[in-house]
Amino acid sequence: MIRRKLLLDCDPGHDDVVAILLAAADPRLELLAVTAVAGNANCEATAKNACATLDLAGSRAMVAAGCRAPLLKTPRFGDYIHGAGGLQGVTLPRSQRALDPRHASVAIVDAIMNAEPGTISIVATGPLTNVALATALQPDIVGRVAEVLIMGGSDGNGNVTTSAEFNFHFDPEAASIVLSQDWRVRIFTLEVTHQLLVTEEVNSRLVQGSAGGAFVQKLLEPVAGAYKREHGMDSPPLHDPCPVAYLADPDLFTFRRVEVEIDLTEGAHRGRSTFTDHEPLSCRGESDVHLAVSVDQEGFWTLLDQALRATPIAKFEAPD
Repeated sequence: MIRRKLLLDCDPGHDDVVAILLAAADPRLELLAVTAVAGNANCEATAKNACATLDLAGSRAMVAAGCRAPLLKTPRFGDYIHGAGGLQGVTLPRSQRALDPRHASVAIVDAIMNAEPGTISIVATGPLTNVALATALQPDIVGRVAEVLIMGGSDGNGNVTTSAEFNFHFDPEAASIVLSQDWRVRIFTLEVTHQLLVTEEVNSRLVQGSAGGAFVQKLLEPVAGAYKREHGMDSPPLHDPCPVAYLADPDLFTFRRVEVEIDLTEGAHRGRSTFTDHEPLSCRGESDVHLAVSVDQEGFWTLLDQALRATPIAKFEAPD
């Protein structure tokens, strides 16, 4: 089996923890590194959470901390959902692993430039600040990456403003930079992640499936309460495992080819993503941006269940 190599850039975050567990456990994937960025919490907290999660997953992937703020603005963290430390309601065992001394963006550049072209994908489930900075540090990485898989954006209503999704709103300049590069991009917006709701049926399935599934069910309980309070949703969506699941099994998702723009104004629509169907030979040139429109829900939950069964559960401790 040829394992697909990935760098996971994220901001753990409850659902980022699930994305890391999936990336570390699925046998079709080879998780090379986790790079932490500010978003759901400050970068110190997201890096710490990444280390603890990799310990639980039994993964030797390195962790590097990156950008502590958006490129231009003061950060506004996602503590209203995830708490000040990124994992409100959950206590993971303290990790003793040392962070890589490099800045996350440098670690991304080094990994890609030292690998065969087309062998590594970047999976980004937080704000795109680290990835944008990596392209500025070394533009040659753009031609060497297999794909960039992004959880972010909305093709309709937002979740932090009426029109903007959190990751793109946190650093819209970074999102615009990443999406303007000449590489293949697949975007998993709220419209597809909201097809994966952690319902009572899903919770029951997780608990009964494995000890790892029971852990994830407990992990997501605080998120359920926050989504009910903040968004009036009875069941929270599971955003961040989506691009990881695609890399493991591309047949789970359907896409349409699009052109995308990010609103960089200072008004109410800052961070809004606008998607239009790609028109070949348009004045904007050829687009290689693909927007996920649907997901095989049963296939996704089966994939996640199988990965959690393969996780070295003996190293887990129950969340508080």
